[in-house]
Amino acid sequence: GRGRIGGDQPPAGAPFSSPFNQQKQFFDDAPTQGSPAVQDVDGLNPAEIAKMSPDQQKNAFGERIFAKITETHPQYAAKITGMLLEMDLADTMRLLQNQELFNSKVMEALQVLKAHGVES
Repeated sequence: GRGRIGGDQPPAGAPFSSPFNQQKQFFDDAPTQGSPAVQDVDGLNPAEIAKMSPDQQKNAFGERIFAKITETHPQYAAKITGMLLEMDLADTMRLLQNQELFNSKVMEALQVLKAHGVES
């Protein structure tokens, strides 16, 4: 039926889309809502995520993780973001979908940093 997730055909007239086009779509904050069954990843549409290369996904997730950590632990934001991005991409995506999980991983990373005497 209509609105099926993961259609096989690319949109008409878009046989190839460069990373630059994706970048533009990516930063375009148009409120396009997909199916409520598929959860957005911190404002990222799952269909858009699926089109990205792993490096683009990592960058997109990293930007969001960094912004979130900066709100609470700005002095450790870069280090913690790096630590969280070492996880599997699917796990990183789950962090962005689950605030409790995100907070617990940030606290875990903070403990590791403090245990190793890393200061900002």
